Parts: sequence; structure tokens; C-alpha cells
Amino acid sequence: MDLDNVERRHRENPETFEILPLAVRRRLGVGRLVKLIFLISADEGPQGERMWVKIIDKGNHGNGNYWYKGTLDNEPAFADLSLGDEISFGPEHIAMIYPETN
Repeated sequence: MDLDNVERRHRENPETFEILPLAVRRRLGVGRLVKLIFLISADEGPQGERMWVKIIDKGNHGNGNYWYKGTLDNEPAFADLSLGDEISFGPEHIAMIYPETN
């Protein structure tokens, strides 16, 4: 399943689609909850679903190319995923950070 690139979405709609600065999205630690937008290929119904993912690992490939691995932290309503599924993503996919998580 593909993830929406929120940086692109923000560039296209800066007044209506806000994201946190890249520096913030790059320095998240294990245990943080982040909201990702999962794209859905469907003829009818929603084209995406926003869901929380808990970071379980992170790294840097060099040249500022950061990566995260997490597990889905909620039950999808539309996406073909399950609670606990492992998801790989980058800072460009992080739409929101849950503020109360360490």
C-alpha cells in the first residue's frame, strides 16, 4: 500500500494542508506516534485513510535520507491493513505527530 507524500501535498495547498518542519519530522524517536495517509486504490469510496503508526526503529541512509519503521496503531476502516502491521516510511510521509507520546 502506498503512502501519500505530505510535503508534495503541502506545496500544492500550503494554506489548507499544514505539516511540521522537516527538522522536527526527522528527529522523532522510537515510541512516537505519527499519522500517515495511506492511499487507497478504489473506484468508489475514500481515496485515502489517515492512521496512526508507532515508530519502532529509525535510521539515516546518509545525505539527510532518514527512514522509519513502525507498526499500525489503529484498526483501518477502508485500507487493506491490520492493527500491528509493519510500515516503512520517511519524514515526507508524516502528516502529524501525536504530541503526548514520548
